[in-house]
Amino acid sequence: MGSSLAEIQAVLPGLLLWLGRVFWVMGGYMFATGLLTVHVALTSFRARTKGAMAVVLVAGLASIGWMVGVNFILASDFKWLLLAFALRWGIALVLYGTEKEADIKQTG
Repeated sequence: MGSSLAEIQAVLPGLLLWLGRVFWVMGGYMFATGLLTVHVALTSFRARTKGAMAVVLVAGLASIGWMVGVNFILASDFKWLLLAFALRWGIALVLYGTEKEADIKQTG
C-alpha cells in the first residue's frame, strides 16, 4: 500500500486489532470450507450423488476462486500460492468428471 506501519497506526490506531479479528474469522471460514469439502468428497462424491459436482464447483468459485481473483487485483504476495490451491481444486473436479465419463462408457 506504500504506507509505513507507523503511518497506519497513527491514522487508524485500532486497525491492527480489527485485522487480527478479521483473520480469525477468515481462518474459521477456511477451516469450515475444507471440512465440508472433505465431507462431500467422502460421501456425495463417492456415491456420485446428482448435483455434487455442481455444488463443489460453485463453492470453489465462490471461495478460493474469488479469493485468488481479489489477491491478483490487490497484487498480493500470496496470489501465486492461492492460485496453486485453486488449480488443484479445478484439476480435482476435472478428474472427477473424467472418471465419471469413463465409468459410464464401461457400463454402457
